[in-house]
Amino acid sequence: MKKISTIILFSLIVAFSSKAQELRSAWLSRNELTSKAQIAQVMDSLANNHFNVAYVDCWTRGYPLWQSEAFQKETGMLIDPTYNGRDVLQEAIAEAHRRGIEVEAWFEYGFVGGYTGWYPGASGKGKIFDVHPDWVASKQGGIEKDNSNFFWMTQTRPEVQAFLLSLITEVARKYDIDGIDLDRIRYAGNGYGYDAYTDSVYRFQHNGAAPPTNTADSSWMRWRADILNRFMRAAYDSVKAINPRIYVTNAPGFYSSSTYDSYNTNLQDWWEWVRDGSVDMVQVQMYVSDNTTFDAYLSYLMQHVNPKEKMYPALAVAPNGNQIPTSELTKMVVNTRNRGLKGNAWWYVGDFTAAYWSFFGNQLYPAMADVPGRPAGWRIPAVIVNETDTSVVKTGQWTTSTYAYGYQSKYLFTDSTGTKSLEYWMTVPFSAWYEVYAFQPNASLATSHAPFEYFDSTGTATLAAIDQSKITNAGWVKLGDAFLSQGYRKVVRITNNGIEKQRSVNADAVMIVLNRKLSPNVITTGVPHGNFKQPQPENFRLGQNYPNPFNPTTHFRFTIADFGLVTLKVYDVLGRKIATLVNERKSPGTYEAIFDGSKLTSGIYFYQLRSGNFISTRRMVLLK
Repeated sequence: MKKISTIILFSLIVAFSSKAQELRSAWLSRNELTSKAQIAQVMDSLANNHFNVAYVDCWTRGYPLWQSEAFQKETGMLIDPTYNGRDVLQEAIAEAHRRGIEVEAWFEYGFVGGYTGWYPGASGKGKIFDVHPDWVASKQGGIEKDNSNFFWMTQTRPEVQAFLLSLITEVARKYDIDGIDLDRIRYAGNGYGYDAYTDSVYRFQHNGAAPPTNTADSSWMRWRADILNRFMRAAYDSVKAINPRIYVTNAPGFYSSSTYDSYNTNLQDWWEWVRDGSVDMVQVQMYVSDNTTFDAYLSYLMQHVNPKEKMYPALAVAPNGNQIPTSELTKMVVNTRNRGLKGNAWWYVGDFTAAYWSFFGNQLYPAMADVPGRPAGWRIPAVIVNETDTSVVKTGQWTTSTYAYGYQSKYLFTDSTGTKSLEYWMTVPFSAWYEVYAFQPNASLATSHAPFEYFDSTGTATLAAIDQSKITNAGWVKLGDAFLSQGYRKVVRITNNGIEKQRSVNADAVMIVLNRKLSPNVITTGVPHGNFKQPQPENFRLGQNYPNPFNPTTHFRFTIADFGLVTLKVYDVLGRKIATLVNERKSPGTYEAIFDGSKLTSGIYFYQLRSGNFISTRRMVLLK
């Protein structure tokens, strides 16, 4: 019987893979955002395993992870001090959109304003409370700190709500974001709401009567919950006024099969948010270890939540640190699908071991799917041109780097003498606004003002000087936004004009990403889930794998000039074939393949491309 059930579950998964839309999302905590390289690796893993949304931590422990003018206005500080000089949210957007993944800015801590263990400030509670000590929420007896050492902002204060809304709307205005994912839009517990300000408001509205001392008093609970309901409505309307295509979502918790758990415990009336249209979707946290419990919770919710289509169960691969067998996770996902719900959210990327990644990509999500409610191809992969591609026009002497610090390993550089430039030409797939990026190598003795120019469709150039000596600029740096008409055209030029003597200017890959904020109505159907193919190439080319060294996966890009049989194979140092990655007839264009070396030992390997009379072999290093 067990074998038959397994076959049925597998059949359901395979059958579902042909459907067009399903939410496959995951949360990225601050632990996955320590560097641009780590962010890039995570986004590659998500894309390679057919996820379509990343919830990126941007408001955590009372600090923003973007350059926030709204936060600076209140506190004098731009960003969480750990990330000074960076814009973590923009870095994540660049890497996710590079692979066609949607990004929702995750306001993880909601009304939490500080944490005793993280930059607690002079107050010991958080920077915002240094400036606004009267903003701290409390229980009876003046108890402020919750059981997890967090300090919460008073939900009833208009200034607090305006502050949090200013952060949310700033992100909506500033970034080409796909969604705003709100979290902890609740009270720290049912016992909160007894600070002096909330007390005064309640007395004013109730003819001088004090708030009930019974924290479970039904009218007192409803009064506090309605404050949050109005805030969610204001957040939704504020974001939609800026950009109606930004999803406003929320991640409430729910752990009961018989009572309204989130409301009773935290005064979080998310059923009402769904009913009145204050959210586009909810990722309901049900981090349980077995499908039986999950089924009981879900059965209760299916009776009470309407419209049900806005509900997406959130699952954890390792609740409380205990890893769940993939067979049990499969049952939960099939349970979700059988109830007509359109996907799941996952907590969290940091818990995804190699076995879980393999489970997602090979079994649960064997093919890509669009995000529910989005037009097909809302997010498409970037167009990327490397400095060594044939579409790059070189003037003067440029030298290949010795060290592999570039996008696909090495990069080019030149000095201040003479007149030197690189012009990047690429095929623009659709007439639209694009974000234009240039990859900055991590290199010493680089110029502090590398002169990049990016061009629009009229040929007008805009100068964007990049400080290549600044370590936080290593990786993708946005040059600006440009409207580009469909077709083959010059997009970026870098020169050595005006750089310092005895300094170098570095040139690496250039990327354009469709800007959905500025071009929301562009139709992009029929686009493959990989980098766009370049125009009919004149030459064959096999690029260096990236990353290199790698562990355990790496990517290959190759260009085919004529239609014909193409093979791409991997060999060990003794010439023994390890794997055949490509063995099929292909049309002219640029392609990408992925190799998984998880079953191999560390060492040197070779990969070889054959097409007609063209043969090219390159070396790569597996380093475990």
